[in-house]
Amino acid sequence: MRASRPSCSSTRRTRPRSPSTRALERLADIVRVRADLIVITDDVYAPFVEGFRSAASAAPRQTIVLHSFSKFWGTTGLRLGVVGLHRDNALDARLAAATGDALAPHYYATIDIPALARERYGDAFAHWLRSGVEPIDFVVHLAEERGIVLLDGGGFDAPRMSVRVSLANLPDDAYKPIGRAIAELLGE
Repeated sequence: MRASRPSCSSTRRTRPRSPSTRALERLADIVRVRADLIVITDDVYAPFVEGFRSAASAAPRQTIVLHSFSKFWGTTGLRLGVVGLHRDNALDARLAAATGDALAPHYYATIDIPALARERYGDAFAHWLRSGVEPIDFVVHLAEERGIVLLDGGGFDAPRMSVRVSLANLPDDAYKPIGRAIAELLGE
């Protein structure tokens, strides 16, 4: 297997059937020696293969799982899918090592809006905000009134009425206007 060579930094697995137990064991042996190896697996056919086992089962920290919905839904050409990573993954570790920044693997910042409201305007305002405003309303108003689109943190095990700001795909100068818009909306 080429993946065992030190010059190989990643390998991909694309097969319309489940990898054999032997292949998964071999992969597990390789990643025990090559903890830096990144495995990319396309699991688009998983729903159609009884007993399917992804490469992620043999190398969870090293595997990036790709899955497209087009085969399952019979919508050829639909480019909608998911990318999955283990919470403690080798890609984040590699990024942190390359940058020397332990915070580098964090792709989102979560802002707890009621906590910010309490800090700026006191407990009474924070209580009113929590009890009188739907959590999604803050991000909706931010988008409609300020043109700032953020994710509601509620679906990501974040505090109620929090927002998530991407740290992965915005230029540095975009964050000041986002912060200003959040502060202005809270102040209204």
